[in-house]
Amino acid sequence: SIVDLAKATSDLSTLVDLVVQAELVDTLSEAGPYTVFAPTNEAFAELLDDGTPLSTDQVSSVLTYHVVEGIYTEDALVDGLALTTLQGEELIFKSRFKGTFVNDEEIIIPNILANNGIVHVIKGVLIPEEM
Repeated sequence: SIVDLAKATSDLSTLVDLVVQAELVDTLSEAGPYTVFAPTNEAFAELLDDGTPLSTDQVSSVLTYHVVEGIYTEDALVDGLALTTLQGEELIFKSRFKGTFVNDEEIIIPNILANNGIVHVIKGVLIPEEM
């Protein structure tokens, strides 16, 4: 599953910890399929470096903003595409010469397949407008 894949990837351990905190393990282990934009540990460290902890509701909102229903390979994430997340707001994609971006965050490792979806590792954390 997407959760198992993240657990097996050392640079996604913060994501796994937050998925557990937000009680999203069952959701991301279910059939899906889902496309997950997974921030690295470094990305979460930059977000949390001011020492202010996020509430469980905030963590849940941020994490579900990184998940869309369906499987979207990097090739399908065309310039100008908008996808609605589980959180309810949209992600906007940009295709540039140097790579594919989601809300201005670069996809650094695309197309990691799991049995219930696909994961794209991204350089930064996506923050919903409601926050």
